[in-house]
Amino acid sequence: MPQETMCWSETEFARHRRNTLVATCTSYILVILDTSVVNVALQSIAQSLNGDISSLQWVVSAYTVVFAALLLTGGALGDMVGARRAYVWGLAIFTGASAICSLAGNLPMLLAGRALQGIGAAILVPCSLALLAHTFSDPNERSRAISVWAACGGVALVLGPVVGGFLVSKFGWPSIFLLNIPLGIVGIVMSRSSPPEHTRDRRIDLLGQILAIVSLSAFMITLIEGPHWRWTSWTTISGASVAIVTLVLFLRVQATSEHPMLPLDLFRIKEFTGVCLVFAFSMFAFAGVLFVTSLYLQTQQHLSPFATGLALLPLSVFVTAGNLSSARLSTKFGSSKILCVGMAMQATGFFLLSIKGPDGGAPEQLAPALSLIGLGGGLGAPTLTSVLVSVVDKTTTGIASGVGNTARQIGAAFGVAVCGVLISTEATVTQGFRSATAVAAALALLNAIVSVVFLKGQDRGERSQPR
Repeated sequence: MPQETMCWSETEFARHRRNTLVATCTSYILVILDTSVVNVALQSIAQSLNGDISSLQWVVSAYTVVFAALLLTGGALGDMVGARRAYVWGLAIFTGASAICSLAGNLPMLLAGRALQGIGAAILVPCSLALLAHTFSDPNERSRAISVWAACGGVALVLGPVVGGFLVSKFGWPSIFLLNIPLGIVGIVMSRSSPPEHTRDRRIDLLGQILAIVSLSAFMITLIEGPHWRWTSWTTISGASVAIVTLVLFLRVQATSEHPMLPLDLFRIKEFTGVCLVFAFSMFAFAGVLFVTSLYLQTQQHLSPFATGLALLPLSVFVTAGNLSSARLSTKFGSSKILCVGMAMQATGFFLLSIKGPDGGAPEQLAPALSLIGLGGGLGAPTLTSVLVSVVDKTTTGIASGVGNTARQIGAAFGVAVCGVLISTEATVTQGFRSATAVAAALALLNAIVSVVFLKGQDRGERSQPR
């Protein structure tokens, strides 16, 4: 504990811990809310700003691409300047960017605001967890604090579609970004009184960071704009070439750098590689299908944003139910088995969506499929996180968690891009919906296989540990 905190009374220190917990929970709610509320606002944004499918893809992807590309550097920044200071910077950027989004009168301004939100989220998310770790030194208190933090994300996930749909229906799409401003201010004020923490000597891998941004951006631009440019045009081929070349250079730099942003040695651990693959594939399917389902419900079923939020509610509710039961089931049956069952449930849900959706079924008829998708994903996420941190050395837990979160965000970015292309290039929206959900079902089945092949040994390790 830093020397300057020694003079605090127990009452004062308890207040500072409470304020820190409120601040970090607020920021996590913001990040989760921002993901879910934007999806139900897409059709309203398109009508207001004259956007097409590719424009809506960028409304989602401008955030996720920047978030994914900067997430590892955001954690390193927290180590360099202190988690509290970096957290305040990230939350201030996110809050200011939300104000820009709410005032956007055209798509370029909205996309700029969304990219700035991604920068803020990439800093505040890893630093919020670091701030909790610094503030709650007792392991039991830290565990309870992180549980509260995770539960707030679950609540935000459940309420996000409904709250977002209500705001868009009553006050217009800018209101979903205005909501972030008072919450962001609360988070900044509360975090200012948290205990100061030590900094660490970390260097930012600037060349690696630049190559990561260029490669990921080039991939997204090529995928999203490819249908407009034509896949065989020189523009598309050039974009794909830039993406591949910079990816190869990035991996080369990471292999030779003394301070890589992505330590490639981690991928020598079979279980770690398996977790990252499942994270990426599952978020590809989940984010991509959430994107096309929101559009499908509003364009084909002609639902209002609020009704769309209600229709998506089973998805969020069962994600939370899966999260709450995951640890107990994994302890009893083993991680790989629970993951395999969860992914099979997701595959079944995606398959049912591909049948029910295009047949013009009422929104409530989609509830069983959405419930299966949510429950399967909810069972998997905590189990994957637990495996991720258990198979690496304790000194690399932070960077391993960052890599796992980066895999999730990259998967989400590619999911929105690919599923958006499918829904925009097929003859009708319903045919695109069918194709997107079929791809998601195939990826969920692939995840079930990966869970068995890569994580089967983890079950033996769990059984050998004393309980």
